[in-house]
Amino acid sequence: MCSGSILCWASTSADGGPVGRRRQTIEDVLGNVKKTDTCWYWLGHRNTYSYGVTGYNGIAQMAHRVIYELYKGAIPEGMMLLHSCDVPFCVNPEHLHPGTCAENSKEASQRGRWNPGMRWTKEKTKKFLAPFLEELEAKRASPIPGLPYKIAKNIKVTPSCWLWVGYKSPKGYGIIGGSREKGATRAHRHIYEVFKGKIPEGLVIRHTCDTPACVNPEHLIVGTQADNVKDCQTRGRVVFGERHHNSKLSNWHAWIIKYLILSGKASLKELAEESGVTVACLSSMAKEKTWKEIPFTGSRKRLKINKGNISHRINATVAKEIKEALRSGGKSQYKIAKEFGVSQAEVSNINTGKAWSKV
Repeated sequence: MCSGSILCWASTSADGGPVGRRRQTIEDVLGNVKKTDTCWYWLGHRNTYSYGVTGYNGIAQMAHRVIYELYKGAIPEGMMLLHSCDVPFCVNPEHLHPGTCAENSKEASQRGRWNPGMRWTKEKTKKFLAPFLEELEAKRASPIPGLPYKIAKNIKVTPSCWLWVGYKSPKGYGIIGGSREKGATRAHRHIYEVFKGKIPEGLVIRHTCDTPACVNPEHLIVGTQADNVKDCQTRGRVVFGERHHNSKLSNWHAWIIKYLILSGKASLKELAEESGVTVACLSSMAKEKTWKEIPFTGSRKRLKINKGNISHRINATVAKEIKEALRSGGKSQYKIAKEFGVSQAEVSNINTGKAWSKV
């Protein structure tokens, strides 16, 4: 049964299942600890205030809290952990004790932890831990020759692809370095440069395996953005129709709408109101700029005299009547459009001769 500790609730989701993308084991957590005669220094990721952060159980947590619970049990509810050594990146459970926020502030004030000279800044912490980090990297054997351990540990080598199991972008590409502001780069670009050399300026890296998470240098080739788009189209990576995330129509509904428009059985306005999409969307469908993959084999009611017109409500007779109404000058284009059930733009095109000029 769950005891209510961090280690318990972090290991399950709302429905009781596992959470997180890549789970760190206890061995992963302890592998980032350098034990000395006094403090246990955290050599993994640290936040702005130099406290260690770990992704144990698939969720970001303070490293000293995780280590404390591993050795001493759950932290009392509403309590925080205080460092008796005044070293924020220390995770030695013997240097940690539960306390309130008020007690923590009192200790910080009494021991001068808020003084600029005593404060552990990011630069000061990085400089202090540098020798320990070099020692740690030297001990860790990289599973992939040519790559440092901290990068190689995020790669799962399969018989074909090298899959990036670390942080990924929403589109599935591996990311190294956190955010763009911190100099982050896509993992496949970084690994390409490690094994094959610098990428020429203005060019992109294409995946021959069509797997965004793959960083296998043998599956990566240089090319232009146009080459990349061509790859997407020829290999079916571009999503069309009902599979597109923005699509409001199914392929079946699109076929029905296309049939009704092109056979002249319904107007764009009527179909737009009923289907929940815009007239412009249906116009593009009728002109076959979109939904090209949905075939239409029926007869098309489009007059040769006005090939570009897609509204079944305007024919030669209606166009003449609209012209007469325009010549009389008694009504505005808006009122004429409303009277004939067409758009004001169509009335304007007739008035200027852009449409139905031969009538």
